[in-house]
Amino acid sequence: MTDAGVVMMRRLLREILEGDVPAAWPKPAGSNGDEPRPKNILAQDSVINVKRRSDEDQDWGFLTAVGEEITDAVIEGSDRFDSDERVDWIVARIKEIEDKHRG
Repeated sequence: MTDAGVVMMRRLLREILEGDVPAAWPKPAGSNGDEPRPKNILAQDSVINVKRRSDEDQDWGFLTAVGEEITDAVIEGSDRFDSDERVDWIVARIKEIEDKHRG
């Protein structure tokens, strides 16, 4: 169960970003009044369904290209929006990428 520790750490870090900070940890950015609130960077817990390529090298190249598309979408959304609209736009764009590569 080596993944259990990773899952627990991700859960703890997500809770910290949402403001639920254990007493032993420092408060996150944005929790001291005038500081900017942290942004959800959408970098984990995202799974998309795309068609596997028959050749392993081709598949890794394809996954790399899809990952780059998603990264570009996150960067573009972050440059265009500074509110909850940002997350909605990025999620919609990732769904478009998934639909494009599903078949």
